[in-house]
Amino acid sequence: ATDAMRKQFREAYGYNEQDKIVMAVGHYIKRKGILDFVELAKRLPEYKFIWFGYTSMVEIPSEIQEAVKVDLPNLQFAGYIPAEELRNAYAGVDLFLFPTYEETEGIVLLEAMAMQQNILLRDIPIYSEYISGEHVYKAADVVSFAETITKFFNGELPTLVFNAYEEVKKRDINQVGEQLRALYAQTLSRYHDVMGDGPTP
Repeated sequence: ATDAMRKQFREAYGYNEQDKIVMAVGHYIKRKGILDFVELAKRLPEYKFIWFGYTSMVEIPSEIQEAVKVDLPNLQFAGYIPAEELRNAYAGVDLFLFPTYEETEGIVLLEAMAMQQNILLRDIPIYSEYISGEHVYKAADVVSFAETITKFFNGELPTLVFNAYEEVKKRDINQVGEQLRALYAQTLSRYHDVMGDGPTP
């Protein structure tokens, strides 16, 4: 993330340097936490909220359509954007919010970690094993999301971006390849030991 990327994003979306911006990425699906995102924008008018991603209106239920169409001065639904623009967004906002109720690994979460962005995610079981409170901020519902966002912007929370970055580096393709190579070598060595044609102790 660079200052130039941050500036480019803020100019493109009409934000100034003083704006405190919360970002989310995902389809217009209830499971992604979009209704909570809109509710947070309502409860926290002093902060800016922007959602990237898109789903055709004919494919989503009426409550999601109403949420997407809500008219709030601090809320934008920016739709789908190319990868380069999304990188600028990660660099340009202050906090990445991932309010999903259910997820696999979550590529956008890993992207935010790799971009060294501050992250607040819903505390769900899938993330309890490898992403801890040392890497990201976690909250359970709209009330605790709002409390955490406020604390973050008030400077009451320590930055976790470096911890998150170190964690996501473990998922780099080169690191994964090296782990697989080591496992393969270990398995091959055990096979030779069992078959009796491996090195003798």
